[in-house]
Amino acid sequence: MGLQAGVFQQGLFTAYLATRGLSSNGLDGGQITFGGLDTTNCGAVKGYAPLTAQSYWQFDINAVYAGSSWLSLTTTTAISDTGSSTIVGPSAVVAQIASAVGAVWNDSMGTYTVGCSAQYGPVWLYMNNVAYPLGPKALTTNYSPTGTGQCIFGIGNSGGNMWSSATRGSASTAPSTTWPTNASASPQPTGCGEWRRRAEV
Repeated sequence: MGLQAGVFQQGLFTAYLATRGLSSNGLDGGQITFGGLDTTNCGAVKGYAPLTAQSYWQFDINAVYAGSSWLSLTTTTAISDTGSSTIVGPSAVVAQIASAVGAVWNDSMGTYTVGCSAQYGPVWLYMNNVAYPLGPKALTTNYSPTGTGQCIFGIGNSGGNMWSSATRGSASTAPSTTWPTNASASPQPTGCGEWRRRAEV
């Protein structure tokens, strides 16, 4: 309706969430751009993942790579959730991701934690044959409730076989957009990208 009325230039929107840390009261937390791309805060579009259900902004995650291994080559349903600050996924895959980046399970908090200043290679999520990297800047939160230098890790267990992804940017380089044909192959850096969602308005 917005496109036909000339309100929006394009049938898409961009969600940008700023990283502000814990002392963020009164600060701009991000921006949503209806009918176009946010060219101020976001980089070039790497690609789109087609919706598999419009009611939940549902799409597919085709593969997960972290450390030096393909952790999953099984297509799994995901939903996009801009109201969340974390990504959650299938427990078995998340446990492998945590191991690859050095995150450990914290029983008292019911989540994974990682060293607040830890440096680790990105976690690559493949959607529609495009790889999206998430490194420490996106995945290590600024929240250390125990005061021990361990911060909450930005990927947790969904309790099921589905992914729910927060909108997270990344400063890492993105690997080849060619779908892996060999499970032992490593993604190769080619450029950067941001996450966006497309809507027919």
